Amino acid sequence: MVKKDELESAKQQCFCIKKPSTKGWLIIIASVIVALLLLRAGLSIMQSQLSKIMMAKAAVAKVAVSDVVTREIRPTLDAPGRVVSKEVIKVVPKVSGTLIKRHFKDGDFVKKGQLLLTIDPNKFVIDVNKCKANLQSSIAQAKKADLDYERAKELLARDYISRATYDDTVAKRDMAHAQVAANKALLDDSLRLYGYSKIKANTTGKTGILRLVPGNHVTTEGGSLVEIMSTDPIYVLYSLDSKQFTDLRDLSIMPSANGENPIEIQVTLPNGKVYEHKGIVDFYDNRISESTGTIEFRATIKNPDNLLVPGDFVKVKVFSNKTKECIVVPQAAVLQDQTGRYLYTIDENNKAKMVRIKTSGQDGNDWIVASGLKAGDKIISLGVVTVRDGSPVQVLTEEDIKVYKEMGVSLDDVNANPEKYKDVKISSEAEKK
Repeated sequence: MVKKDELESAKQQCFCIKKPSTKGWLIIIASVIVALLLLRAGLSIMQSQLSKIMMAKAAVAKVAVSDVVTREIRPTLDAPGRVVSKEVIKVVPKVSGTLIKRHFKDGDFVKKGQLLLTIDPNKFVIDVNKCKANLQSSIAQAKKADLDYERAKELLARDYISRATYDDTVAKRDMAHAQVAANKALLDDSLRLYGYSKIKANTTGKTGILRLVPGNHVTTEGGSLVEIMSTDPIYVLYSLDSKQFTDLRDLSIMPSANGENPIEIQVTLPNGKVYEHKGIVDFYDNRISESTGTIEFRATIKNPDNLLVPGDFVKVKVFSNKTKECIVVPQAAVLQDQTGRYLYTIDENNKAKMVRIKTSGQDGNDWIVASGLKAGDKIISLGVVTVRDGSPVQVLTEEDIKVYKEMGVSLDDVNANPEKYKDVKISSEAEKK
């Protein structure tokens, strides 16, 4: 039997909790105080942020308003384009022989008629000399035949020779003159072949890389030795789909057959710079491609400094040769979401109203509006970021807007931080509005 005193002692040992020391209590109390201070600071920051957000939402947005206007604009159309050489000449030898000399460097600009290559001319010189000798011989024979003919004619008149002998003399004379003509033709042909030993440029342009260096044997079946691409003027090709092609007639961006009222294009280079010279559209294809569904257009453009390189891709803006009255709005007034572009108009109670618009291009810093607005509508042109559909707005005067501009802040900044700019003085006229 376990004694009662021993049992009580065992219970005390099992359930005994050690009391913390004084130092331990101080650490616990300090930790609790720090946690409370951090919690209070966090709540204070959150309350401040929520206060700012609620204030920004509750504040009436300050905006600038402008009237929708119309402007005479030349309609434009944008399309990707490609630079193409007007003339691409493959220099192919017209006679076979050993290439003995080149007269240009790879990449040189050459002029039409400039000597490029020389093929060994010795065999052609020999042929020319042979043809000259044969021609001289045939001319001498023709002169003798003429003399024989004159004598035969006199003898026939005196009845000293038969008619058959006379006819034979006439035939020999004619054959001698025919031989002269044949030898002249052979001489011309030999001179032609001799001329082909000097290969000249058939156009003005830039040369490529010479495929065979001097010392190689070239033939007429061996393909081109070098290519020459003309660079000034130069072509820019661009394609439009069938729908755009149909719309062109309404925009008057179709080149005329007789060249009247030419259509201009503007080229933007790959680095984003606008090319200084404008081109003229002079051709469009006679069918829409079955594979791509597009039709190709061509414009000719000056290229004196060779900034346009054949094969390069550029952006093309095509201008109509007629102006059209269009509604325009500042790009700063237009916002965009997944549905499309929109802006805000204001009603007689200075409340914002969202209006969806469709645009048909740009004119400077303005959007050209195809639908959604009419001339005279009042739109919010500045301070649109914080505006919401149906929310009240405060319309500022030009003097008010000038004040903020001098401060270097936008109305969007002002509306996003109303507490920061609450002390800015604005005109009484704006306050009344």
